[in-house]
Amino acid sequence: MFSSDYTVAPRTLEEVYSAYKSVASSVLVAGGKGLSHHTDHYDLAIDLSNLGLNYIRDRGDEILIGAMTPLDAIGMYPFFRSFGGGVVSRYIYTLTDDELRKNATIGGVLACKMPFSVLIPILLCLTVDVELHDKGRMSLNDYLCCPPMGELITCVSIAKERLCT
Repeated sequence: MFSSDYTVAPRTLEEVYSAYKSVASSVLVAGGKGLSHHTDHYDLAIDLSNLGLNYIRDRGDEILIGAMTPLDAIGMYPFFRSFGGGVVSRYIYTLTDDELRKNATIGGVLACKMPFSVLIPILLCLTVDVELHDKGRMSLNDYLCCPPMGELITCVSIAKERLCT
Protein backbone atom coordinates (compact mmCIF):
# COMPACT_ATOMS: atom_id res chain seq x y z
CA MET A 1 0.00 0.00 0.00
CA PHE A 2 1.21 3.52 -0.69
CA SER A 3 2.05 5.91 2.13
CA SER A 4 1.90 9.66 2.59
CA ASP A 5 3.04 12.25 5.09
CA TYR A 6 -0.21 14.16 4.98
CA THR A 7 -3.78 13.60 3.76
CA VAL A 8 -6.41 16.20 2.88
CA ALA A 9 -10.05 15.74 1.89
CA PRO A 10 -11.07 18.88 -0.02
CA ARG A 11 -14.72 19.74 -0.61
CA THR A 12 -14.33 21.52 -3.95
CA LEU A 13 -12.56 20.79 -7.21
CA GLU A 14 -10.67 24.06 -6.89
CA GLU A 15 -9.25 22.96 -3.52
CA VAL A 16 -8.22 19.59 -5.01
CA TYR A 17 -6.53 21.23 -7.97
CA SER A 18 -4.74 23.77 -5.79
CA ALA A 19 -3.45 21.09 -3.39
CA TYR A 20 -2.39 18.79 -6.22
CA LYS A 21 -0.47 21.51 -8.04
CA SER A 22 1.15 22.91 -4.88
CA VAL A 23 2.97 19.74 -3.78
CA ALA A 24 5.34 18.02 -6.20
CA SER A 25 4.82 14.58 -4.69
CA SER A 26 1.05 14.26 -4.44
CA VAL A 27 -1.47 11.59 -5.39
CA LEU A 28 -5.23 11.65 -5.98
CA VAL A 29 -7.04 8.94 -4.04
CA ALA A 30 -10.44 7.81 -5.28
CA GLY A 31 -11.46 4.19 -4.70
CA GLY A 32 -7.86 3.32 -3.89
CA LYS A 33 -7.78 0.02 -5.79
CA GLY A 34 -5.16 1.29 -8.23
CA LEU A 35 -2.90 2.34 -5.38
CA SER A 36 -3.37 -0.74 -3.22
CA HIS A 37 -0.47 -2.54 -4.91
CA HIS A 38 1.92 0.43 -4.93
CA THR A 39 4.61 0.96 -2.32
CA ASP A 40 5.29 4.55 -3.36
CA HIS A 41 5.52 7.32 -0.80
CA TYR A 42 3.91 10.72 -1.40
CA ASP A 43 4.15 13.94 0.53
CA LEU A 44 0.42 14.51 0.09
CA ALA A 45 -2.56 12.20 -0.50
CA ILE A 46 -5.71 13.97 -1.69
CA ASP A 47 -8.90 12.10 -0.81
CA LEU A 48 -11.60 12.79 -3.42
CA SER A 49 -14.52 11.29 -1.50
CA ASN A 50 -16.08 14.64 -0.48
CA LEU A 51 -16.54 15.97 -4.02
CA GLY A 52 -19.91 14.43 -4.88
CA LEU A 53 -18.56 12.66 -7.97
CA ASN A 54 -20.40 9.38 -7.33
CA TYR A 55 -23.47 9.55 -9.60
CA ILE A 56 -25.09 8.29 -12.78
CA ARG A 57 -27.44 10.72 -14.55
CA ASP A 58 -29.53 10.12 -17.63
CA ARG A 59 -29.57 13.32 -19.69
CA GLY A 60 -31.72 11.99 -22.52
CA ASP A 61 -29.10 11.71 -25.26
CA GLU A 62 -26.23 10.77 -22.96
CA ILE A 63 -25.43 9.14 -19.63
CA LEU A 64 -23.19 11.12 -17.29
CA ILE A 65 -21.12 9.12 -14.81
CA GLY A 66 -19.26 10.85 -11.99
CA ALA A 67 -15.60 9.89 -11.85
CA MET A 68 -15.95 8.43 -8.35
CA THR A 69 -18.73 6.03 -9.38
CA PRO A 70 -17.73 2.45 -8.62
CA LEU A 71 -17.77 -0.09 -11.45
CA ASP A 72 -20.37 -2.13 -9.54
CA ALA A 73 -22.88 0.76 -9.62
CA ILE A 74 -22.35 1.14 -13.37
CA GLY A 75 -22.86 -2.59 -13.92
CA MET A 76 -26.16 -2.51 -12.02
CA TYR A 77 -27.51 0.60 -13.76
CA PRO A 78 -30.46 -0.48 -16.00
CA PHE A 79 -29.21 1.33 -19.11
CA PHE A 80 -25.90 -0.54 -19.09
CA ARG A 81 -27.62 -3.87 -18.51
CA SER A 82 -29.28 -3.53 -21.93
CA PHE A 83 -27.13 -1.09 -23.95
CA GLY A 84 -25.19 -2.91 -26.67
CA GLY A 85 -26.44 -6.26 -25.46
CA GLY A 86 -25.30 -5.41 -21.95
CA VAL A 87 -21.59 -5.48 -22.87
CA VAL A 88 -20.54 -2.99 -20.18
CA SER A 89 -22.43 -4.81 -17.40
CA ARG A 90 -21.27 -8.20 -18.61
CA TYR A 91 -17.65 -7.07 -18.56
CA ILE A 92 -17.94 -5.64 -15.06
CA TYR A 93 -19.42 -8.87 -13.75
CA THR A 94 -16.61 -10.94 -15.25
CA LEU A 95 -14.41 -9.33 -12.60
CA THR A 96 -14.26 -12.01 -9.94
CA ASP A 97 -12.77 -9.71 -7.31
CA ASP A 98 -15.80 -8.26 -5.47
CA GLU A 99 -13.65 -5.60 -3.79
CA LEU A 100 -12.36 -4.45 -7.15
CA ARG A 101 -15.89 -4.14 -8.56
CA LYS A 102 -17.14 -2.27 -5.50
CA ASN A 103 -14.16 0.08 -5.03
CA ALA A 104 -12.58 0.68 -8.44
CA THR A 105 -13.99 3.85 -9.99
CA ILE A 106 -14.61 4.72 -13.62
CA GLY A 107 -12.36 7.78 -13.27
CA GLY A 108 -9.57 5.69 -11.79
CA VAL A 109 -9.76 3.10 -14.56
CA LEU A 110 -9.49 5.79 -17.21
CA ALA A 111 -6.92 7.96 -15.41
CA CYS A 112 -4.54 5.01 -14.98
CA LYS A 113 -4.73 4.26 -18.73
CA MET A 114 -3.87 0.65 -18.01
CA PRO A 115 -3.59 -1.28 -21.26
CA PHE A 116 -4.92 -4.47 -19.66
CA SER A 117 -8.26 -2.90 -18.78
CA VAL A 118 -10.90 -4.54 -20.93
CA LEU A 119 -13.30 -1.70 -20.15
CA ILE A 120 -11.23 0.84 -22.11
CA PRO A 121 -11.56 -0.91 -25.52
CA ILE A 122 -15.30 -1.35 -24.90
CA LEU A 123 -15.66 2.38 -24.18
CA LEU A 124 -13.55 3.24 -27.23
CA CYS A 125 -16.16 1.49 -29.39
CA LEU A 126 -18.74 3.99 -28.10
CA THR A 127 -18.93 7.77 -28.19
CA VAL A 128 -17.36 8.61 -24.84
CA ASP A 129 -16.02 11.91 -23.56
CA VAL A 130 -14.20 12.73 -20.35
CA GLU A 131 -14.58 16.00 -18.50
CA LEU A 132 -11.32 17.27 -17.04
CA HIS A 133 -11.19 19.91 -14.35
CA ASP A 134 -9.64 23.05 -15.85
CA LYS A 135 -9.28 21.47 -19.30
CA GLY A 136 -12.89 20.85 -20.30
CA ARG A 137 -14.40 18.01 -22.26
CA MET A 138 -12.52 15.82 -24.73
CA SER A 139 -13.05 12.49 -26.43
CA LEU A 140 -11.83 9.42 -24.59
CA ASN A 141 -9.61 8.54 -27.52
CA ASP A 142 -7.90 11.95 -27.43
CA TYR A 143 -7.50 11.71 -23.65
CA LEU A 144 -5.88 8.29 -23.84
CA CYS A 145 -3.44 9.52 -26.51
CA CYS A 146 -2.36 12.54 -24.43
CA PRO A 147 0.68 12.38 -22.19
CA PRO A 148 -0.18 12.59 -18.48
CA MET A 149 -1.62 16.04 -17.86
CA GLY A 150 -2.04 15.90 -14.10
CA GLU A 151 -5.71 16.67 -14.54
CA LEU A 152 -8.62 15.36 -12.54
CA ILE A 153 -11.34 13.50 -14.44
CA THR A 154 -14.66 14.71 -13.04
CA CYS A 155 -17.18 13.05 -15.35
CA VAL A 156 -17.50 10.48 -18.11
CA SER A 157 -20.17 11.00 -20.76
CA ILE A 158 -21.48 8.12 -22.86
CA ALA A 159 -23.68 9.02 -25.81
CA LYS A 160 -26.82 6.94 -26.18
CA GLU A 161 -26.48 5.46 -29.61
CA ARG A 162 -28.37 2.78 -31.39
CA LEU A 163 -26.10 -0.22 -31.56
CA CYS A 164 -26.47 -3.51 -33.38
CA THR A 165 -27.02 -6.19 -30.75
